[in-house]
Amino acid sequence: MDHVTSLDGSRIAYVRSGEGSPIVIVGGALNDHASAAPLVAELGRDLSVISYDRRGRGESASSMPWSLASEVADLRALAEIAGEPIFVYGHSSGAILSVEAALAGLPIKRLVLYEPPYVADPNDPHAPAADLADRLRTTLDGPGGADAAVREFLRLGPGLSADAIEGLSTSPTWPRFLSIAFTLAWEAEIVGDGAIPAERLASFETPTLILQGSASPTWAQASTAALADALPHGVLVVLEGLDHGGARAAPGRVAAEVLRFLSKR
Repeated sequence: MDHVTSLDGSRIAYVRSGEGSPIVIVGGALNDHASAAPLVAELGRDLSVISYDRRGRGESASSMPWSLASEVADLRALAEIAGEPIFVYGHSSGAILSVEAALAGLPIKRLVLYEPPYVADPNDPHAPAADLADRLRTTLDGPGGADAAVREFLRLGPGLSADAIEGLSTSPTWPRFLSIAFTLAWEAEIVGDGAIPAERLASFETPTLILQGSASPTWAQASTAALADALPHGVLVVLEGLDHGGARAAPGRVAAEVLRFLSKR
């Protein structure tokens, strides 16, 4: 992997593949640069794809204390190595980070957001918990440690069932999840109370594609629809049969929608 130095001195690891206009892939919780490999392979046929380990994961370092501003600075450093305005694809909490980066003035030509976990209805019992960051820190410091924190995040964040979590715990990816469990509270801070920043988005000029899976939880369906309404140049596309992990399950379908949107004039 190559590395770029962020504003606070942290070395951020990235991989660049393919040729064409640059697009940066911003992963969500428990993801590293390799998590988006199926989507990267599809997009790399037409674009120059930059996938990276967000700070604290994989080969990327993180100066402390962590802040949302530091993550935005990491994206800015990646935009600078691209050498021209970029496209950005953000997934889940990485999609909210992508919105914040655009609001901070990064040179983003077009933005693609796959189910950012905003909360359209705070009364939805399946919406991400507003106090999740504090809960995760408490759990991580408790006797259950990283294992308990990852389980709690998966239950209270994306809302996975007990059976789904148990299945994941026996998968080859579980040790990687445990190794970056300390970053989960950061993800929860990025989401915050989940409120869509409607006032800040009222003058948002970046053309934005919002992707939603028809099989995703009700909170995700409501949030993507509300976000599309809040964005002056927002377009919502529903991917039939896909869920929150749609880009891994059907990377070709997701890539086709992304490329169709990015090619618009």
